Amino acid sequence: MKLGDLGLSANGLLINRISWKHLFVLFLILHIIPIWIFSFFPSQDGVSHIYNAHVLKEYHRHENYIIRDVWQLNLTVFPNWLSHISLTGMLYVFPPIIAEKILLTLMIIGIPISFLYFLNAIHKENAWVFSWLGFIFSYNYLLYMGFYNFTISISFFFLSFGYWWRHKDGMEVNNLIVFYSILLLTYLSHFVSFGLVLLAISVCQICLCGVGIISETWRDRSTRVFFRGLRPLVQFAGYILPIYFVLATYYLQSLRDHNSGNYRGIEWVWEYFWGVKSIVYFTDWHIPVNQALLGVLGLAVVMSLVYRILRKEWIKKSDSFLLISIIFTFMFFRAPWSFGPGDG
Repeated sequence: MKLGDLGLSANGLLINRISWKHLFVLFLILHIIPIWIFSFFPSQDGVSHIYNAHVLKEYHRHENYIIRDVWQLNLTVFPNWLSHISLTGMLYVFPPIIAEKILLTLMIIGIPISFLYFLNAIHKENAWVFSWLGFIFSYNYLLYMGFYNFTISISFFFLSFGYWWRHKDGMEVNNLIVFYSILLLTYLSHFVSFGLVLLAISVCQICLCGVGIISETWRDRSTRVFFRGLRPLVQFAGYILPIYFVLATYYLQSLRDHNSGNYRGIEWVWEYFWGVKSIVYFTDWHIPVNQALLGVLGLAVVMSLVYRILRKEWIKKSDSFLLISIIFTFMFFRAPWSFGPGDG
């Protein structure tokens, strides 16, 4: 055997040993490198988060009595708390810049990791293949704006959704404790993600139960089968309604304090949508790339529909995710662009 053949065999063996898992870890490393090789992260409100955390850390010092004359500590459990709590804790160990870099690192790698967890929960076979999609949203427009709490909430959205999907058929007490804990972290991160994940979970549960009830009732033509099919829906309502109470309480309080939202013109919203400006950088080079991604997504939807029609697969349980995407898209155009005093 020639040396060239040995080299070719070695290269082929190396390629075979490289998997999606290795590429995923490599992408994680590449995404956090910019955070640590540059002195500062260019965000709009990031400095305000560090300052607020510093005020919280120094608030109770005796010599800082002037701070207590200017600031009033609000210990109410409400959204947008998580980044302040995290940064305050890290400031006891690290200087402010390093504390922010650690938080940014956790936020940037948290999105693809939580998205992978979500994919693994709903479709384990192809989870690693599609896990790279999470990296597209790691560096997003709101991160550059310094809306750290919302960026954190993206990870908790996928974690809570994925955890519920994994345990939806056997939600025991220990599962409920973990589920409520993740939802609490989502709530402490950002109210929008908290509301959206509750909506998404509810739509999934209704669709899953509805498909089963309709098919079994149609087959057996029995009211007993119908009411038996409602049992999982009643059980779901039993443990999800307390969370809706939290959602409604905060929303009604916000509605009382801020009775109108900020709406943008429909032309501006359409331009934002087609330009995928939530994935924005410092130039416009990304716009054709984002539009190409939208085109690929649209083509995938059409191909999926054609494939389903040819195989005569009219209704599937996974169609709930399509319904969720339609609802979220509708809300993108109809919901106010901002509501309340700030995004966090």
